[in-house]
Amino acid sequence: MFAYDKNGSLVATTSIATMPNSNMGLFGLALDGNPGPDHQLYIADMNGRILRLSVGQKNATPRLFAQAPLAGGWMVTMWNDLVFDRAGNLFMTDDKPRIWRVTPDGQASIWFTDPRLTGFFGFAGGPLGGRIDPTGKFLYFTITISATFPGEAVVYRLRLVDHPTASDLQVVHRFPVVPGQQLPQAAGLAFAESGNIYVGLIGTNQIAVLDPAGSEIRRISSPLFDSPWGLAFMGQSLLVTNASIEPFESPDHWKVLKVFVGESGLPLNRPRASGDDGTA
Repeated sequence: MFAYDKNGSLVATTSIATMPNSNMGLFGLALDGNPGPDHQLYIADMNGRILRLSVGQKNATPRLFAQAPLAGGWMVTMWNDLVFDRAGNLFMTDDKPRIWRVTPDGQASIWFTDPRLTGFFGFAGGPLGGRIDPTGKFLYFTITISATFPGEAVVYRLRLVDHPTASDLQVVHRFPVVPGQQLPQAAGLAFAESGNIYVGLIGTNQIAVLDPAGSEIRRISSPLFDSPWGLAFMGQSLLVTNASIEPFESPDHWKVLKVFVGESGLPLNRPRASGDDGTA
């Protein structure tokens, strides 16, 4: 885990041991709102666990916060992105395909599942990026390569209620298959304060911008993009992490890029809670 200052200089490195026989890495990050030494970073391990790191303390050791109750590793549960709601619950996208909810005391349960969440490959291509909208009433998430709409990437939204049903799931936008081009493959997403939605497309190496109604209003392209995966706002710029996985890995392209977009990001929920008693 690398920490950088606002100028892009590396200020801290934390080594995180992988699980036995794991072959997947880390993806989503979420910060809580605790002040000082109790400030916590929550880290999604794609092998089915959430780790917690005390970023307010020097040389802190990551601790297990939550773990998927299903045995079988990433082939059964692959947690990708995570985001807090206002009550301090964490919502997790799972490629397998499900949405999980993790309570403030670290108890994980399947919150929603539906055949429409299934990825094109069955065991992969399902829910990836996730964020809560400006109203706080919906979880928006991406389907990388849809089985329901073969080859397309999809942004859905799901009503934030205790027990969502199939009728609570709505299509926000579909990225179509374009003959002669790579499949779009939606990854991370981020909300601007305006309600615009920025979506990384790792297949076409672009950032799509959707208006609050879900209509695409522009694409951001750059030769520096190489599988733009994670998105986060800083000021009126968008920080973009290159995964560099399409069509093959190039370690020289594993970079964080800063892209001026002319609008500020929607502040994320950062609940306060104890950093020592297992709560988030």
